[in-house]
Order: sequence, then C-alpha cells, then structure tokens
Amino acid sequence: MSNLNRQGFKNALNYVIKHSDNFYCIDDCGRKLETSEVLREWEGDFGTNKNSKDVWHLTFSIKENTTPRNMENLLSATKQVLDKNFFGYSYVLVPHTHQNNPHIHILLNKRNAFTKKKIHFDSREEIKYFFNTMRNDFALALNARGFNYQNKTRLENNLQKELESFRANNLESKVILSESLSKEQNALEKKIKNLEKKSNAVKTILSNLYQEKNQILIEALEAQRDKNKIYFKKFKEVKNYNEKIKSMRNLYKNIALDSKKLKQEFIRLDNYRELDFNKGKDYSSLQEKKRYIEFVKENYAKKNLSKQQIFLLNRFEKEITLKESSMNKILQDSLSSSLITAHLLNTYSNTFTLIKKKKELEYNKIMVLKNHLGLERMDLLDSNTEVIKNLMKMRYNTLEKILKDKSHIAKFQYKEFESLSKELRKSNEEILNALALKIKDKSENLINNNRNNRVGFKNNARGFEVKNVGIDKEIIKSPTQFQ
Repeated sequence: MSNLNRQGFKNALNYVIKHSDNFYCIDDCGRKLETSEVLREWEGDFGTNKNSKDVWHLTFSIKENTTPRNMENLLSATKQVLDKNFFGYSYVLVPHTHQNNPHIHILLNKRNAFTKKKIHFDSREEIKYFFNTMRNDFALALNARGFNYQNKTRLENNLQKELESFRANNLESKVILSESLSKEQNALEKKIKNLEKKSNAVKTILSNLYQEKNQILIEALEAQRDKNKIYFKKFKEVKNYNEKIKSMRNLYKNIALDSKKLKQEFIRLDNYRELDFNKGKDYSSLQEKKRYIEFVKENYAKKNLSKQQIFLLNRFEKEITLKESSMNKILQDSLSSSLITAHLLNTYSNTFTLIKKKKELEYNKIMVLKNHLGLERMDLLDSNTEVIKNLMKMRYNTLEKILKDKSHIAKFQYKEFESLSKELRKSNEEILNALALKIKDKSENLINNNRNNRVGFKNNARGFEVKNVGIDKEIIKSPTQFQ
C-alpha cells in the first residue's frame, strides 16, 4: 500500500495505465477514463498542501494463471471487497496481466463523497486491524468463486521447515537463484509481449486518427473555398486531432524505449544463465552479474523494481562480495545470516526486522490463547518464535565479533547491538559500556573538518560573510554567534 499526494497519484496512475493492456482506467461506476479526466474529477477532494496525502494505492492479486476467467473472478472479488469496506469513496482500477501473477491496481480517493471527510486512523493497531479485516474479506470473496485462499502472514508458515530446506540446498546452490531467474525472465517476456501488443494498438489508433484528420481537413478546405463559416469549426477540430496524434506518437516512442530496455535486461539475464551454469566460467559470470546490477540501477527507479529484481540485485551483490573479497569468517557469517533472513521473511534483513517479527509472533500467541484457536496453531507459533530467536542469536554473535575488533563504531551499530541484547536478555553491561566509548561523535568530526577549512571574513551591511572551502557559504547575522 502507498499513501500518495497529488503528484504521486498522477505518476502512479500513468505508470499502471502504461503497463496495462489498455489506455485507460475503470472507475467505481464502470466508466473508462484517462488520467486527465480522473484528475479533473478528483481535484476538489485534494488538500491545499501539495504534500497532502489524498490517495491510497492498493494491489489485489492471486497466484493463478492469467486466464480470462481468473481475471474476471479477481475483478469481481476485488469490487466486492472495495464496495464493502469503502462505501462512499471513489476509486479507479487497472488490471495487469503482464507479470507472473494476475493483479489489479486500485487508486482510491480518501475523501468520502457524502461526509467530505478523509479516511483517518487513531493508531497503528487500528490500521493493522482494518487491513487484516479487508484481507479476510478478500480471501472469502475469492473462495466463494471457487479458489482456496487464507489470510496468512509469512510468520504463519512453517519457518523451521523452510530453513531446513534452504540449508539443505546450501547457500552456494543455484536452485533458489535459478527459480528467481526463471520467474524474472518469464515476467520480462510477458511485459515485452504486452508492449508489442500495445505498440500495434497505438499504430492502429494513429492510422485511424490520420485518416479522420485528413477527411476533416478536406472538408475544412472546401468550406473555406466556398466561404462557408463552418470552416473555423473544422480547423479547430483539425487542431484537436493534431494534439491527439502528438500524444499518441509520444506514447508510441515511450513504448518502443520501454520494450528496448526490457529486451536488454532479458539478454543480460540470459547471458548470465548461460555462463554461470557452465563450468569454468566463474569470472565471466561475475562480470555479467556486475553488468546486470549496473544496468538495472541505471535504468530503473528503486521504487519501480519488482520483487524478483530486488532479490536478484541483493543476491548478486552478496555473491560478488563473497567471491571477490578475501573475507574473514565473520563477514561470511554475516552475509549468510542476511541471506537466510531475507529468504525466510521475504524482506530486507536487519536486526530491527527480526525484533519486529518476534513481537508479532508473541502478539499472535496471545490472540490464539484468548480466542481458543487450538494447540496446533500455538505449536507452529512457538516453533517460528524459536527460529526467529535463533536468527537473532546468530546476528548477535556476529555483531559482537565485528564490533569488538573495531576501534570506532557508528551509533546505529551500538543501538542494534543494544536492542539485540535487550531482546535476548543478555547480561553484558561491561561489553555495552566498552562499546559506548567507541561511538564516533559526528559533531566532533564536523568541528574538526571545519577547522581544516580555510575561513575568510568580509564585512557587509548584514554582518559577516563566511567563505569556506569544502562547505556551503553561510551568512552569519551577528559576530556574537562565533563566541
């Protein structure tokens, strides 16, 4: 879910329409609208502050094949959930079929049409409860249409079983990586085919626009020759057609550029697979990984990356570090634990993520006991809590070794170690005190850096002008500020 301001909403809607099968979105009344039409209709609902968060971006998806029937069921289930939970709120939706899982993007106007009030929650718990209820509704709506879905979080899977499977494959194994490469290449193929289909549709539209424009132009010239005043109206229509043609030509160019970019990414992944899965090609495959990382970072905004792209980037970067560096055992352990955490929790791996997940599990255990949901579920939650604790212990041991060897440490590293100590109930006051003395003081570093810069003073009507080499120029209004 994203919380968007006006510009963010416009960008998001343009993006999801660009990657859809059509050139429009569908509103809650079933009308087909372009971005400009939606903006015009919702304009009065937006706040006066340009950063006012007025629109939600939601996504509903299913893990099924992209067939017309599945898309129809997904669409009707999504509408059912929206109508139940967002009565009186306007929204537009855009179905997507270009990735492995069919999904629908929703952009929802947060201001109610009847009360004129924006959606507001008093606490994070209230937000979590609302979206959990909505996920339950979505699962029920899908099941009523012949599917079998449950509202389960990642923490309700058997993490111990997944961990054993992951370790059995070994971190150096290419099984998981191969699956991710295949998924990403399949997604790229679908996107390329979708863009080709869209490109052909734009060609057809352009051809029709040119024909219609030429016909009106002939009528306008005939009216002008006959001194009929209708020619003013006809020339105005020609002007409108020119604007439409210009817009469609720009769209055609953008589609061609996007298609070229996707094909280049597909070839880079193909080159890597060909090299990496043959013996004696380690150096070449490493170079291909680097090229892929550079290509993705140059051509994609971070917020627009798919899950598979993020996974591949993280994996490639860690593999390059492992193979290129003459690393010690501590760094290898650190990278290994990061990979395990990322795989199990499907998220970025850090200490605070682990602590948050542990607290979620403890909260879920309380809910199970309160609602008498059965020992089987409690056993699974206990097992998953133990897995998270073991990952935290692994991280604690690695971090302790790293920080002990350093003469200076950053404040966030100390906080990370302190948080782990607290969660694991470690009696390590002496270690914490020793590490606290190693924390770098940023303000002290800044003062030392400024002392090394040349400083000149120049009188003017406003006070002293300070000119520094290496830092921005500042105007100091009073000499007393130097005391």
